[in-house]
Amino acid sequence: MREVRAMVLAAGLGVRLRPLSDYVAKPLLPVAGTTLLDRAIEALTSAGVARIAVNAHHRADRIAVHLAARADAARFYLSLEPRLLGTAGALDGARAFLAAAATIVVYNGDILCDLDVAALLAAHRERRAPATLALCDWPEVNSVILGSDGRVRDVAGRAQAPASAGDRPLTFTGIACYDRAFLDRVPPGRGNLADVFVQLLRERPGAIAGFVHDGVWQDLGTLTRYLDAHRRLLGPGFVSVGGGAVVPADARLHECVVLGGAVVPRGSAWRRAVIGRGWTVCERSDEAPELALAAAAGFRPQDGAALEPITGHGSDRRFTRLRQGDRRAVLMLPAPGDPDTERYLEIAGFLYERGLGAPAVLAHDPATGAVLLEDLGENTLAALAARDPQGAAARYGRVLDRLADLQTFGAESRHVCPLAWDRRFDHDYLRWETDYFRERFLVGHAGLAAGDVADLDGEFDALAAACARQSCTLVHRDFQAENILFKDEVVRLVDVQGMRWGPAAYDAVSLLYDPYVDLPWSLREELLAGFPERLAARGGVRFADHQWRAMTLAAGLQRLLQALGAYGYLGRVKGRTDFLKHIPRALTNLRRLLDLVGRGGDSETCRSDLCPPLLPRLAAVVDVVASRMARAEEVP
Repeated sequence: MREVRAMVLAAGLGVRLRPLSDYVAKPLLPVAGTTLLDRAIEALTSAGVARIAVNAHHRADRIAVHLAARADAARFYLSLEPRLLGTAGALDGARAFLAAAATIVVYNGDILCDLDVAALLAAHRERRAPATLALCDWPEVNSVILGSDGRVRDVAGRAQAPASAGDRPLTFTGIACYDRAFLDRVPPGRGNLADVFVQLLRERPGAIAGFVHDGVWQDLGTLTRYLDAHRRLLGPGFVSVGGGAVVPADARLHECVVLGGAVVPRGSAWRRAVIGRGWTVCERSDEAPELALAAAAGFRPQDGAALEPITGHGSDRRFTRLRQGDRRAVLMLPAPGDPDTERYLEIAGFLYERGLGAPAVLAHDPATGAVLLEDLGENTLAALAARDPQGAAARYGRVLDRLADLQTFGAESRHVCPLAWDRRFDHDYLRWETDYFRERFLVGHAGLAAGDVADLDGEFDALAAACARQSCTLVHRDFQAENILFKDEVVRLVDVQGMRWGPAAYDAVSLLYDPYVDLPWSLREELLAGFPERLAARGGVRFADHQWRAMTLAAGLQRLLQALGAYGYLGRVKGRTDFLKHIPRALTNLRRLLDLVGRGGDSETCRSDLCPPLLPRLAAVVDVVASRMARAEEVP
């Protein structure tokens, strides 16, 4: 009895989505034209699952009609729930259908996910566990503890498993595989699977396996998340129009979903809304609190203000460009619970007052965290270098002058803005960066087994020690071409909240070894070698040539490892796949530096304790990854 059957959970009320979910059951909401329910069915079908149960309670009639209208309607078993049974109760309600299979896949019908169900099934069979849970990293709600052996150790602390080295907090995606015998543990009537998991872990520690998914997973539980999912898939300013909908030419829509059969009123203007047959649900003010600050500053859509989301950055903060007549500003809305808003306000104000490039803070709403900022424009260093390669050297020189100013304006200012100095790039933080590279790039992106790269610890420790021996200065921390703008030909800086006390060469190599700009290697090296002169001209620390070269080799390796970890995390976990395109050039730059360290011989540079040691194991691993990626690109 090898058959696999599945169940899509589609009975929920969608309370957080109200009033939208009062009109449409959440699993029937389309994302870029395809309903969440159909996306779940397609994921299961692609894995070879033929028979699928779907439970229904809220708007059960609509779900029944939707399934009946499919050409493959005979595949489905509709499990109606007159009262909600919960996640475990749903399995009990379809017990007879599910018990006919050897393996059961359960898939939440209200999530957006690109999980490979076939891979999950293969892992489940290999591990021979009663249950295999698909897990992802969503720090806001991580509550499942996965041990280093790939087995779930605890759920929300309820199994009371003692902490163990290698434990990793993750989030249950709502997708899992179960053996038929697991059904025997599901009690009759209403119940939740979390309770079943906890009971099983208490009786048989290690009985539940984990399968880590590093791709896209989104809980679309609120209108903002639902609309943001469209923005990520379709781009800023999207308008998604369902079949049979009518959108007049004079209607003005910005980031809207028009459901099938809906008619948009002539001359109407909607922003961040879902439009159905005879109804419209707009993003509520409490889900877009920055709009209140915008209105208070005189930027009102009803008065002609244009609100344009700014995308492409790696931050979880949301940015909106405001335009009204000749006025310009940018709204920044931190993610919920963002601990860096206070730091941003203090550091940005401090740098702006001293003419060091940060934007002016125009207003702040403490209740929502929203910040109104000076608009620095769109002329990033990366964009200008791409448009005018011949002028790149001069522009980079001016940016390095700004960096030299930043590093030499005086430690006596610490008492004015202590938050700029309260974090340190110490050995522990440097090691966090290299662990991040291993977990998010080597394992999460390149697909290497964690056990195969565990032996990098010694080289990572040695690299961190070399960086930590450098003299320290105020470090921006992410001083790269996308965070540097030219406004009225003046060098300006964004993303300043991460500033800290750290290695003197870190910002210079962040700029000159970053992969965002295709600079000739000779120009990178020339600009980097000349930076100590800029510091000395301002009365800063003086470095001998061999000292500076040693420092830039160590800090350059450290920074590129961190950047690759970030690209893996943003691209694979956060779904911001544009960052993946920077990986090839970042790898090229990393291999160049590893090669320079490897053939340094007995030079004065490599005899310095500021120089990184030979890193043969890291070089070998990077070569393997680069070769695999090169071969993958050759496959048509």
